[in-house]
Amino acid sequence: MIDALLGAGSGLAAVHFFTNLALVVLGTEIALIVLAGRRVGLPIRFLPNALAGFSILLALRAHLSGLGGEWVVLALFCSLLAHSADIYVRKR
Repeated sequence: MIDALLGAGSGLAAVHFFTNLALVVLGTEIALIVLAGRRVGLPIRFLPNALAGFSILLALRAHLSGLGGEWVVLALFCSLLAHSADIYVRKR
């Protein structure tokens, strides 16, 4: 099915597709946590974990897109900060 969508033999295109799909899904989840979290009782403590995953996916996307290494390092550093915040929230 994916080959039909992206064209046969397009392994890298499939990786781009699924990376973008995961970014959209995770971005939507982050938006729901922030916007509707307090109204429906979803704890905000899940936000650092989601941000860490989003940052790692951004690093992958930057690398696949051929952006400079500084963008990959920046995204990974943001992931480090989010993971650190996640550990802090879990220890509290």
